[in-house]
Amino acid sequence: MDRVNRRTFLEGTLAVSAGLGAVNAGQSAIGSELIAKAVADFPKRKLGKYDISRLIIGANQFTGYPHAEPLKYAKELFAATMVEQLDMGLEDHDRLIAYVLGLSHALNIAFFTALAESGEAAPRLAKLSSTTFDSQLLVSAAVARDNPHLYFEIQNLNKFGLGPLDALCDAAQRIRETVAGGDEQAFVELMERGREYLALRG
Repeated sequence: MDRVNRRTFLEGTLAVSAGLGAVNAGQSAIGSELIAKAVADFPKRKLGKYDISRLIIGANQFTGYPHAEPLKYAKELFAATMVEQLDMGLEDHDRLIAYVLGLSHALNIAFFTALAESGEAAPRLAKLSSTTFDSQLLVSAAVARDNPHLYFEIQNLNKFGLGPLDALCDAAQRIRETVAGGDEQAFVELMERGREYLALRG
């Protein structure tokens, strides 16, 4: 079993943080490479036949609850940054991240899939683009450039993942029904409900 001191732990975690910072800065390829190298080099511990990264060894591998000291070190690591730290259990994390990552990824994949299968040429659409289209295209293009295998795992390995996907399909179907049925009031209500919800974000 390898021994890991606090310095080794922090060095590895900082390397991962640097990768995440690059991703957030729009340098997805560089960030992904930094994260992959840091995770590969990070010390591991045996759990049965598996090698588990010390990145998650601070949590009890059976209950998911964190040990006090590694959690304390992790909080200290980001204390001087602008990162907002949230304490939550694994169930809450997975349920929420299914919306934060799973839903947003699926929405963009649906968007560029619809475009790719529309038969319309991308350059021609770009000439007729609007502010909304340009903004959505920018985000979708970034998603399309990322690792599809990683994105599939985000969707597939989260037991809460299908809920947001079902909600997305249901929302798209309701929009279609209001448009096809000429129900302007229902359409307006959808947009107003969304405006009220998003206003809560501050």
